[in-house]
Amino acid sequence: MTWLVLFFRMSFKHDITTRNALWYIILSSAVLLFSCVAIERYHAAAWPFGGPVGSVMGACALGPMLLSLPWLFRTPAQCSAVERTRSLSAPVCALALLLLGASSLFSGQMMIATSNSDNGLFIADYLTQDDLNYLVGKYPETLDKAIVLTAPDESRYLVRAATSHAYDCVIQHGADDADCYSDSDNETTVMLVDSNSSLAGKTNDVHITESGNTGIILIDPTTQKITQAAQVSTEGTDSLLNDYTMPGVVLGIDSPQAKTLGLTPSNRHTLIMTDFPSIASGVRDSIRSDIINRCGYAFITEHDTTSYRSYVARAIAIPALATIISGLTFAALAISTRQTQSTLRWTLQEFGASRFQLMRLFRPLGITMSLGSTIAVFLGWLGSHPWIIAPANEFGTTGWWWLIPLPVIFIETALFCWWFSLPERRNQ
Repeated sequence: MTWLVLFFRMSFKHDITTRNALWYIILSSAVLLFSCVAIERYHAAAWPFGGPVGSVMGACALGPMLLSLPWLFRTPAQCSAVERTRSLSAPVCALALLLLGASSLFSGQMMIATSNSDNGLFIADYLTQDDLNYLVGKYPETLDKAIVLTAPDESRYLVRAATSHAYDCVIQHGADDADCYSDSDNETTVMLVDSNSSLAGKTNDVHITESGNTGIILIDPTTQKITQAAQVSTEGTDSLLNDYTMPGVVLGIDSPQAKTLGLTPSNRHTLIMTDFPSIASGVRDSIRSDIINRCGYAFITEHDTTSYRSYVARAIAIPALATIISGLTFAALAISTRQTQSTLRWTLQEFGASRFQLMRLFRPLGITMSLGSTIAVFLGWLGSHPWIIAPANEFGTTGWWWLIPLPVIFIETALFCWWFSLPERRNQ
């Protein structure tokens, strides 16, 4: 609809003046607002047809709104003159805009597929103490800054951290009310660490109260009933624990909190390396190989994986390729348009047209290149979101690579505006 309006002026029985243009803008804005509400109701699962209805109404409202803007209705004579020089540029521009929208959509989806941002974490879980001793002995310098977490012994009860809501529910309804802890969002693991570690006593942003405490709940592994709940003091939060692969609360092994809860270390350890990408590639490959071959039961989580790099590469390559193709397409159209307008431009010069007036002959194509590309890229970015209204960042973000085409096309549009403002030279 945007492409249609930017290229073809609708025929009205009366001229669009400033007054009735204002009514077009008001009415189209109201329809556009209703379309946004319909789409929001669709995403809230309150109106099954809200998505398609809102999309169609928004597209229909966008046309009159753009048509009512001053730069599209105040020069009817010039637009009529330019109308005769467009030839097949309209469908070609439509394909270029579709390509830009598709590239933005693809780039956003690729970045969402990476789940979380690459923070350089390398996590090896379910290691034994013998495994740790072997790795530390073989890579003493590399593992010097590594963090080793130890799971508490859960043979008697499971140790979980609770949000303030879940903990308050336990206090009100009793420690044996499992419904208070049925929401998986409320549950996160608790790990132990050396008391001298910087993570000792830390928690993530979700499981800390305003008073700086966090709720710990002990669950019977057989009956799944909550047997004990306690508030323990913490040393604040650590952004490292906000990652979805990390525990929610880390307590010192010899800390008073762990002793109060009766937590004892088990033989299950987790090795965490926060600077893994900065290590030499040969050493990284050797560490992976040793863990896989020696500790086949271990579970490795690595953010800087081959699939991650592949997704990011695609998220960059597709918009870049679309930028090149669309840029060359727009350049060809601009050159063809100027060649077609050569007689018209020469006639205007004979009547004393200024450089600004000559540049306005490029306006229909220039507006489509700049405004049309912006709308196409933005709509593609919106399409990559399964949660347009209420973003859920824990599922990943779209990144910013989808914006690659816009700066290039803006610069290209500005250059062609300058080129079209140059006087026409008739060959002798």
